[in-house]
Amino acid sequence: MLRLFGHRNAADLTRRLYRHRNPVRPRGSRPLVCEPLEDRNLLSFIVQSPIPVTGINPAVPVAADLFNHQQPDLAVTNNYLGSPNGSVTIYKNTTGTTAGDITFTETQEIPVGQEPIGITTGQFTSSGLNDLVVADNGDGDGTIAVLLNDPNNPGTFLAPVYYQVGAKPFSVVVGQFTPSGNQDILVGTSTNTVSLLLGNGDGTFQAPLQISTGGDGGLDVSATPFTAGGNYNIVVANNLTNTVSVLLGNGDGTFQSPVVYPVGVQPYTVAVGDVNNDGFADIVVANQDPSGGTVSVLLNDGTNNFPTRVDYPAGTTPSDVVLGNFRGDNRIDLAVSNSPIFGGGVSVLLGNGDGTFGPFSSYSTGAYAAGLTVADFNSDGFPDIVVANAFSNTISVLRNDGMTVPPPSPAAPASPEQSVPLVSAAPVTPSIAPILPSVNAVSPGAKTVSVGFRHSPPAQGAEPAWLEDFATQASGWTEWAG
Repeated sequence: MLRLFGHRNAADLTRRLYRHRNPVRPRGSRPLVCEPLEDRNLLSFIVQSPIPVTGINPAVPVAADLFNHQQPDLAVTNNYLGSPNGSVTIYKNTTGTTAGDITFTETQEIPVGQEPIGITTGQFTSSGLNDLVVADNGDGDGTIAVLLNDPNNPGTFLAPVYYQVGAKPFSVVVGQFTPSGNQDILVGTSTNTVSLLLGNGDGTFQAPLQISTGGDGGLDVSATPFTAGGNYNIVVANNLTNTVSVLLGNGDGTFQSPVVYPVGVQPYTVAVGDVNNDGFADIVVANQDPSGGTVSVLLNDGTNNFPTRVDYPAGTTPSDVVLGNFRGDNRIDLAVSNSPIFGGGVSVLLGNGDGTFGPFSSYSTGAYAAGLTVADFNSDGFPDIVVANAFSNTISVLRNDGMTVPPPSPAAPASPEQSVPLVSAAPVTPSIAPILPSVNAVSPGAKTVSVGFRHSPPAQGAEPAWLEDFATQASGWTEWAG
């Protein structure tokens, strides 16, 4: 998950640019034209023409089978910068072949809270359908919105119910932090705490627990086990302290003391997965360093500590980072969105399978490339990339053409830095904040566009399969946030 328009020195400028404009929402769709990507030296993608969307300032895409039709569909937050309400748009997958364009039909635009950014999917009831949860990041909003999938009409979402979590919700992920088997919601709040809402299994949630992270400016969060069958843990990107916090879960909704590791400058998003095929999950962080964007790779030493770090160049202003097995070769690669104000695109770093990565290749998409999602959504056996271009009001699809290549040489600089924990904070003592549920209206729509897919968490009570299966799944694995 990422913070839209999050540049420290550019936030006021972007708000001036967009609060006083009256963007015209495109009507209808335009034909898709496939264009070859400029750099084919390492991996080959086909870049479909940018797809105009009806929502304003598309921020983050996430995907799952929303229509119960055994195909991945898409939901995208629309930030509507400066407006009192943003929205989520639902897209049904209509791709009919492994060759040619990837297509979706827009079916519903749902009003949510102010300036939504983060979004993820989960199964919050016993219906077996995938639901949605959204982080409303606007000043003074402080809510997340839960949208349940209508069991009588899969793919249509009921009116959102809001939960007050405080501060500025930035990202949302889903995990199972207790033995109940119910799915829970974890929220990055842009502060020194995260909010955890334990699920009741019926689509409702308990009062949020405020959990200290030992860092500050916690934007993106991850919820995942570090080993097969392990407890769910928390990883937080602390933008104000240039660190990540790791809180090991006890399996009962409580956590061990946070351990804080240094990373690059201005960390924004985090992804967790096994990048060196040793059976232990590692941490990857996108850093918006003004002097040169990087990703920090922190390898798990097998004891759920992360003692060394390597920073890799990753293009200008990295905003989102996701993992994918792009070549189907059991080596995990990285995709990073680059978000300069008046441009943007995607950088891809191919993995060597040992936790090191080659130099990035850059692909232009649209203005302010924001959230990413990665999956094989045309069923050809190779994962593709989708990015939301917030200032272009478009979505770009990078279709993987299935070319396999030898592993790259490690990028420079690749010398590890010591990543000794900076802080081992006091034991976590959660505090409870009240829930303030409310309801908003739903407005449907219809349009055909071309977008993509992002993975959802496992069904209620199920174990995530990433540790055993990620290396062999062509669709890859990404953090459940987006």
